[in-house]
Amino acid sequence: MDEGVSCEACHGAGKRYAKFSVMTKIGMLKLRKPKDGVKEAKKYGLLLQGEQGCVRCHSKQIKYKGVTYPNPTYKALDIEAGLLKIRHWH
Repeated sequence: MDEGVSCEACHGAGKRYAKFSVMTKIGMLKLRKPKDGVKEAKKYGLLLQGEQGCVRCHSKQIKYKGVTYPNPTYKALDIEAGLLKIRHWH
């Protein structure tokens, strides 16, 4: 990857879900039966966080152990443009 974060930064360790056959199965289920697709993703450890996952890093402040700190790596995010840029196929 030339720029940005890896899939695992947002979706968790990919050892179990990264296989093409697993991703295809999850993707097809999400298209036909979204709730079943989410269950299957969880079964393989694939985190489906949506915008909430992005906001974890793309916020001006970070809370850690009850203390709020300025985020030193803050970068504003347009969620719609961001999802297109990272090509989520769902």
